[in-house]
Amino acid sequence: MYNFREFIDHDKKIPKEEKENIHLILEEKENIKIMSLILILLVWSALSAVVESLLIGGGFISSLVHGSLSLRFFIPEFIFVALNFITKLFFIPRFMKGNIAPRYILYGAIPSVGPLILANIFVWKYKFFFSSLKKYARYRRRSFFRNFSLKKLFSQMNRFE
Repeated sequence: MYNFREFIDHDKKIPKEEKENIHLILEEKENIKIMSLILILLVWSALSAVVESLLIGGGFISSLVHGSLSLRFFIPEFIFVALNFITKLFFIPRFMKGNIAPRYILYGAIPSVGPLILANIFVWKYKFFFSSLKKYARYRRRSFFRNFSLKKLFSQMNRFE
């Protein structure tokens, strides 16, 4: 199974010129910083989604216990989302050391979908990079299902018996 760089190098359908451009994009310091920011924000969003689901669930349970659906039971959720947004507003410019436009800071700070918006902006900036990334995602999906088929799973389970 290849990582993205190896996949690009071994793919015969991608012209040599595009391969060189993709490697230049991946080696550019600002792009590395943006990709790192997107990954950090993706993990951050995943963790905050877990916390938000717990807070929303707690709000519904409290509503059921008290017999009325009221917004007061969801105040912790509203506070968490607001603090999450504000924290990202301070984190993003500090991480990027001021080398990011204010609108991108706002996009990145949007709870849950912010990193996806930033990734979309980054990828659409380089169209050929996007097409290669789609091919790589297809390759990874196929290799995942090829490696984790039910036949292999059951044959491994039979070995332990």
